[in-house]
Amino acid sequence: LDGLHDGLRDYVHNFTSLFTDLGVVGTWLKTELRNPTARQTLLDAFSRAVLILAVALLAERGSSFSLKKPLLAVTHYAIARENRHLARQAQGADADSAADKTAPDADTTQARETDQRRGNEVLRYLIRVPYNALHFLIKLLPVAVCLLLGYIGAEFLTTTPQARTVTLTLVNAYAIARVLYLVVETTLVPHSPSIRLIPAQDTTARLLTHWWNILVAAPSIVICLSTLGSEFDLAQRGVDAMLRAVVLIQHLIIAAFIWRIRKIVARALQPSSDRQGKSALWAFVGTLAHLWWVPIMFLDMALWFVWAAHLKGGYQWILRGSIMSLVCLALSRVLALLAYGLQDKLFRVSPAMQAQYPDLQQRADFYYPFVRKIITAVLIFATGVCLAQSWGAPAQRFFFVSALGAVSYNHLRAHETVLERVCRLWLEKK
Repeated sequence: LDGLHDGLRDYVHNFTSLFTDLGVVGTWLKTELRNPTARQTLLDAFSRAVLILAVALLAERGSSFSLKKPLLAVTHYAIARENRHLARQAQGADADSAADKTAPDADTTQARETDQRRGNEVLRYLIRVPYNALHFLIKLLPVAVCLLLGYIGAEFLTTTPQARTVTLTLVNAYAIARVLYLVVETTLVPHSPSIRLIPAQDTTARLLTHWWNILVAAPSIVICLSTLGSEFDLAQRGVDAMLRAVVLIQHLIIAAFIWRIRKIVARALQPSSDRQGKSALWAFVGTLAHLWWVPIMFLDMALWFVWAAHLKGGYQWILRGSIMSLVCLALSRVLALLAYGLQDKLFRVSPAMQAQYPDLQQRADFYYPFVRKIITAVLIFATGVCLAQSWGAPAQRFFFVSALGAVSYNHLRAHETVLERVCRLWLEKK
């Protein structure tokens, strides 16, 4: 109990020190301004750095203006490529609709059409990747010009080590923030939907890009404070206090952003009306979708509190778990679309085989929903294991190494799987 009490006391002290250590910054600033030499060094360093950065930014804007024509050309090529792809899809859809008329029931037809639509959607976005990458590289060129001029100015237009450090720090911080912005801006491309890699409306793309432009400012400020604090003899406690204050503002902005997009995300998370009408579970999921922002906002503020209180490894654990969960869900989505598309291709009988075995397509359609459920179950299981592993739970060891996992595995191996039965019955009927 004594150890727990001491630990809690340390965490509370670390948290409250944010407000007391900010006074160190005020004392340092007064001391620097009262000292003529320190004041002159400070003013010279920042005035030169701001002037060099301003010139570099003007050059970046000029470069961006001169690259408008190449960006428009990339967009036009992407539009033409997508139109050709949509035309081929329309021709294939007409042929598929004629083939689907032989399906034994509506569920098989609906499942097949859904898989085809999702597979075509994935292919449509994959086609956009080269144009999107070229768009990103063109947008990156002005940033490179700004970075180059900033380094040249820091090398030849500064007279003190402090001025050079301030210039390089500001230029690097801006370049990092700009690249972070371009990553999201290029993914959403508010003004060029034809190369957008995320299915979002123009208004949503503009909203997300606008907020992201605000959010990237915090990493730049953190970089500046971390570098310049030691350069001008600011005590580490003052630097840490300013960093925690900046990160707090960042998390509050994120909370405001979550509140702003809560309805947009809730609509995207809503199950289809058919599912909600057929199942009470899906209706419950639809209700929970409206409250998605509550745990996310709690997680956002918990991240800052854990970091501000110096909880050992807590911030890294939450951040790592959140990022890995998003990666797992994204990969699961892509794998599901690819798996369903592959299943649809495998279960389509060629005209030659159809002529030789007239009822083969109907048999394949009969087993289509069963195989699809097996694929879905495997993907859900794999996603669940990956999510558990992302948060440190030994799910992989539990299912594949532990005694319970080994018993379950041996039990499954002792019996035929559903897929094996389907294949055996299909071959016997064939």
